[in-house]
Amino acid sequence: KIKLHLLKHLPDNIRRFGLAVRFATEVFECFNAIFRMSSVLSNHQAPSRDIALKNVELDWVKHLLSG
Repeated sequence: KIKLHLLKHLPDNIRRFGLAVRFATEVFECFNAIFRMSSVLSNHQAPSRDIALKNVELDWVKHLLSG
């Protein structure tokens, strides 16, 4: 989803940080849904631990399914 209000800042950001590809964030925003879903069943006492354990579980399943 393109954010048109960011276009206003693009020339300044290119001068400051270089090419826009180097500071694109959209690629990593898809992980927000994964983190959010990983903490749904959490008791929120140790959310980082709960998210890490869920990601380990998902990696284990992915490893088993990929052969």
